[in-house]
Amino acid sequence: MWGVKHYLPDRPDGEDNATIARHQEAMKSESKKLRQDLAKVRLLMDLTFADRRKRIVTDLCRIKDLQLEYPCLFHEDEVSLLNGETMYYQG
Repeated sequence: MWGVKHYLPDRPDGEDNATIARHQEAMKSESKKLRQDLAKVRLLMDLTFADRRKRIVTDLCRIKDLQLEYPCLFHEDEVSLLNGETMYYQG
């Protein structure tokens, strides 16, 4: 079964509800800056990928709620153009 193994990935080692909440707050803070630290944003996005996936797939989170929780996910820097097709950053 292709892709099933990583469909709902586990959190990275050492991550729990408290650390994920801190990462979300850091992303919210970073998203308000005129010049974001993109390396920091990518790290935070990687660390919260499993939780974002769970919110979308299992919890059926609304896009509006997801945007409030993970504002950096919706920034232009998370989208890149590759071979004429829009590709989304997948953590």
